[in-house]
Amino acid sequence: YLHFNTSGSYIRIDGVFEAFNKPMAVKKVTVKIHRESDDKNLNLVWSTLLSPVNQSIAGAYTSTQETAHPFRIDADSIMCAFIEFAPMANSSWRAITPSYDQFTQLCKTIKKDEMTFDDAIKTVKLSAEYSSVKSALEKEFYWRIGNYKVEIQTYYGKKNTKSFTYGFSVDEYNLAKLRNNIGELLLAPLKPMYNIPLSMQVAEIELK
Repeated sequence: YLHFNTSGSYIRIDGVFEAFNKPMAVKKVTVKIHRESDDKNLNLVWSTLLSPVNQSIAGAYTSTQETAHPFRIDADSIMCAFIEFAPMANSSWRAITPSYDQFTQLCKTIKKDEMTFDDAIKTVKLSAEYSSVKSALEKEFYWRIGNYKVEIQTYYGKKNTKSFTYGFSVDEYNLAKLRNNIGELLLAPLKPMYNIPLSMQVAEIELK
């Protein structure tokens, strides 16, 4: 699953790990995504482990998640691993947050009883804060139409590593879904004031 939000461009990979012959302790997993059109890389590290089983909370089904941490797999067995990988050292979040916080403060000065939602959009679009946060979001947006290579690097045992290489492609449809999120993020501080829900989207792809 390809994502884009204030954490930047990142990926979630669902799969399994299998241990042969003896138990294995997975210490860390990293991902490098290579964009073939211009040889630009996106370096990610595991950030969140998601439960493969949905739980019912207050009548609604939801998945639980926890900060990524080492885990053990018994010998000759498999373990489901639904993992989100975020930019290393939260680099995208650190790049976006200062301007986004300033933009959010600007939006808070707009009162919904003083102007319509459309007028509020027109007002913030004229601001320097809007231009600044839009530029920051565009800079951190990695996805383009084309082919990508994914290298998953697994660190296990004491000092062992194993790499898995896959490929995927982004088409016009998936790119449109991800670019939609830039517009949604620029409206995110305003929409709650007018009781309008956000419409963030995710692009589902297959690793081959």
